[in-house]
Amino acid sequence: MTTLGASDVLKAISGQDLLNQIQALRTTLPRPPTLPTPYQAAVIILLSEADNDIILIKRTTNMPVHPGQISFPGGRFDDTDITLEQTALRETFEEIGIPEKAIQLIAHMGEWPTVSGYLVTPYIGVIKKYDATRHVINPAEVEYLIRLPISHLLNLENHYIKLIETPYGPHEVYGILYQEHDIWGLTGLLLGVLARLTITS
Repeated sequence: MTTLGASDVLKAISGQDLLNQIQALRTTLPRPPTLPTPYQAAVIILLSEADNDIILIKRTTNMPVHPGQISFPGGRFDDTDITLEQTALRETFEEIGIPEKAIQLIAHMGEWPTVSGYLVTPYIGVIKKYDATRHVINPAEVEYLIRLPISHLLNLENHYIKLIETPYGPHEVYGILYQEHDIWGLTGLLLGVLARLTITS
C-alpha cells in the first residue's frame, strides 16, 4: 500500500469545490458552541513537503486564551492587518520565526467559530525552500513545536470523538492522539476534516 503524504493533501485541496466538500464534512462532525460577536482570527495549517508533516505549536500555560493547548500557528486580527492572510502570516512569523516569503498559501477552509469567542479562518500553506528545522520560537507564546506526520494524521484509528462538560453544557469534541499529545478542539477538528478530504480524494 502506498503511503500518502503532503503532496496528496495538496492535491486533495486543489479542487474548485473545496468549500462545498468541507461544508458537507462539517455536518457530520462535532460543532463548537457559537458565541455572539466573535473576534476575527486566522491560522495556518502548515505543511512541509520535505518532511511530510504538519507543524503545530504547544502554547505556553500563561497564554490568556487556550493556555497549554496544541494549535496551529496564527492568532487574532490586528488593526495593522489588511487581510486575514496577513494576520496568519504575521502571527506565524511572530510565533515560530518562519518568514512570509517562505510560505505559500494554497487555500482556506472557510470560517470556524470557537468556544473562546473567535471566528477563525484556517489557511492551508506549504513551506517553500526553507529549512523547517531552523525555527526560532517565541518563548512567551510557544513552549515547543510538534511535527505531526501526515501518515499518522491519515490513519483514522488515531482519531476520536468524545463528550466533555463545558460551561455551555455537554459537548462533543474531536481529537487526534499522537505520542503523548492530545490534539483536540478546533485544531483536532480541522485536522480531521483535512484527513477525510485527503483519504476520499
